[in-house]
Amino acid sequence: MKKSIITVLVCVLSFTACMKQSRDFESYYVSIVGGNSSTMNSEAKSYANFVADDLISDSVVILEESFLLTDFAIKRLFKTNGKAIEEQGAVWTLKDSDKGFPGMKLSCLGNDVWTLEWSGDYKVGSSYYPTQFVITGKRGSKIGKDTGSHYNWEISIDGKRTEDLGYSCSFLSEKLEYTGDEHTSFDRWSAVKGELEMIIYQNSSVLETWLVIYRGEGKTSTLRRT
Repeated sequence: MKKSIITVLVCVLSFTACMKQSRDFESYYVSIVGGNSSTMNSEAKSYANFVADDLISDSVVILEESFLLTDFAIKRLFKTNGKAIEEQGAVWTLKDSDKGFPGMKLSCLGNDVWTLEWSGDYKVGSSYYPTQFVITGKRGSKIGKDTGSHYNWEISIDGKRTEDLGYSCSFLSEKLEYTGDEHTSFDRWSAVKGELEMIIYQNSSVLETWLVIYRGEGKTSTLRRT
């Protein structure tokens, strides 16, 4: 199952008439977090999946891959300031557009903490729109024995996205915990816990505020609108 982690940007689905209902949306199943395919069967879930889940998990995968790169690969993929990615003060900028997020800046703050910053046109479904975010990730314990540089993470994110017809949204979380087990592959996590807030705008006026609560593997996540 595709990463259904941040059903967060279901927010922008309120941009469509079919989602303009005054009720809570519940029972979004959370099982596997990560990857680049979608098995979600509704427009709302699919949008949330592409925007929120891909933004965070795919960004963190880029960071994790950087831990194991050879000098040759580093020179091909990144512009660096001469420091190893795990060294405090390191600032790497992604050059390879095949990885997605070209121009993403990875900065090591020390103590197993990095920031990932990106701004550009991000694809959701078949549409590209301006999107920007800053992710801060604190690395936890390693996941499994045969997963290379795959880790549990504590994540915060602050970002925004612009859509058509004057619609836009901001998204913010102070703490999302991504965890895996020995059966979790290198680009996925098995559970996520935490809360994420979204604010939906039209022409800079606030339309709604959304709160998504994630409870982990095999649980439901709850999305509430005000």
